[in-house]
Amino acid sequence: MKGTPPMSAQPTPEPLEIPVGDGVTLSALRYPAAQHPAPAVVTFTPYRKESPFGYFVTAPLAHDIGCDLIVVDTLGTGASGGVWDGPYSPTEITAAAQALEWIAEQPFNTRRTALLGASYPGGIQYLIAARKPRGLRCITPQIAPVDSYRDLWHRGGMPSHTNWGAFVANLHQHRADARNNILTDFFTKTSADLYDSDRFRNRSGENVLGDIEVPALVTGGWYDYFLRATIHAFDRLSVPKRLFIGNGCHEEVSPAPEAEQIRRWLAYWLLDEGDDPTEGDNVVLQLVGTDEWVSYPDWPATEKLQWQSWNPISTPAPVPVVTSPQVVPPAHPSHLPIHHDMYTDSGMRLWGEMWTAQSDPVAETTRYRGPVALRVELQTESATDLDLHARLSLVRGDGTVHQVTEGRLRASQREVDIDRSLLTGDGEIAWPWHTHETATPLVPGEATTVDIEIFPIHLQLEPGDRVQIGLSIARKDPVVAPETITLLPGTRVLLPRETGPVA
Repeated sequence: MKGTPPMSAQPTPEPLEIPVGDGVTLSALRYPAAQHPAPAVVTFTPYRKESPFGYFVTAPLAHDIGCDLIVVDTLGTGASGGVWDGPYSPTEITAAAQALEWIAEQPFNTRRTALLGASYPGGIQYLIAARKPRGLRCITPQIAPVDSYRDLWHRGGMPSHTNWGAFVANLHQHRADARNNILTDFFTKTSADLYDSDRFRNRSGENVLGDIEVPALVTGGWYDYFLRATIHAFDRLSVPKRLFIGNGCHEEVSPAPEAEQIRRWLAYWLLDEGDDPTEGDNVVLQLVGTDEWVSYPDWPATEKLQWQSWNPISTPAPVPVVTSPQVVPPAHPSHLPIHHDMYTDSGMRLWGEMWTAQSDPVAETTRYRGPVALRVELQTESATDLDLHARLSLVRGDGTVHQVTEGRLRASQREVDIDRSLLTGDGEIAWPWHTHETATPLVPGEATTVDIEIFPIHLQLEPGDRVQIGLSIARKDPVVAPETITLLPGTRVLLPRETGPVA
């Protein structure tokens, strides 16, 4: 690997104004490598290129292998020109692809670029790569969304990341009316539109994965609320690829094991150094709650898994309904001063459980890898809509409980597209795909089946361990009144058991 000055000797950034047509320029900072010309690692961000997340999170990954780092304010954000048209808009992607080509044509560049970034700067990579910009050699989306509706703004049909527009508008450096445009667009079009539509589909990497031709290293965390997207994207990409998931959350970007993966990845595709990281076992997963890493040749196909069925209810069980989920401290503490979930209203680990049930203990070491299928049979007394929050936990033999994964669904948006869902070999729903296009109210007094999308797991149980399922249910119809719903015996959990002995 090529060396560069340590982080304490941060190179002086060079301002760039990148023309993208119609007199519009994108504002960027280039942190040069020690020698030139050099490949460029590029990040597109709506969070200000001067932010510590622009330099300190990504610079070591670029500079340690002798590449430039270039951080760009996306169209209409930060100091960049252009008109904001909402997150991941086609105009934003067009401008980013043009900027990437401009960078590749500069004398300081070797005609090679790579995309790098986490969260929003990760999700934008799929959309840019699908435009096939000249010079792009690979992408590296980290903890990144791939579906604008399901991952970002309406997880499980519930509004999420609801303060994001205000956060980004506050970072905008231009005039007040431009900031107001960001606020108006986000809160009237993105956050307020309750159902999936072309607006979300046209801004989703999910729908252009087949157009991507460059290799992709997809990284994520078992405690990250974009875990669904990490696995969905990797599973559907048809390019040379690699998957890396550790015991991280959204507040942890590029921890040491992931950073080393990224350096190897960028060095191979930008500098022709090292071995092809897509060959051999290209799925690297940490076992939840342990320091152990396991490599696999693929992500398992649901129809080939051995599904273990568990029915947690033998007789009808009453569960009280609240007006909002019971809040508990996060199970995976952040190392940042402000916990990301607490100001985005976005998700994981922020609710307790009004009802729990535990499985029988396992008799032998058992490993699970894949999605968890939760089907809830319920009946309400008067409520016509509910928000269901579900959590799967590991209960060790000594009684300690370790939160593992979660899911959520607004019951009125329970319609499932079977053709897009992943099924077991027996044709049962293993990973539901909810259409989120219409609302079908619950009918009080009638039993209703609800399939909740639970994020995947990589979990090992030792003899005596159990799994626990927990629910917190909030009333979401216009009525403010006490309610108790009944969980029915048709409720069941399918766990994705690995076949064969566990080493």
